[in-house]
Amino acid sequence: DFAQNDTTIINHNSAYYTEVVNKFSAFKNAKGVKQLNAQLSRNPALAKSYVEGLYAFQMKDGRFGLKADYRIDLNKIDFKRY
Repeated sequence: DFAQNDTTIINHNSAYYTEVVNKFSAFKNAKGVKQLNAQLSRNPALAKSYVEGLYAFQMKDGRFGLKADYRIDLNKIDFKRY
């Protein structure tokens, strides 16, 4: 919800955006998504840390995991809770 309300974070005028929203809209009410929305609503400045923190992750063999050489502990977002 936070990113959908701020067009400076994400370009809403692309086919890719539409595809991602359609694919992941089923998870809108997931516990982790609700927690993230609440956290970003309380402190919008954390959005930059969240986006930068996504660089710590990679897909490998269909699974989502941390890259071995990225210092996720330096990020302000505790991704483990999501």
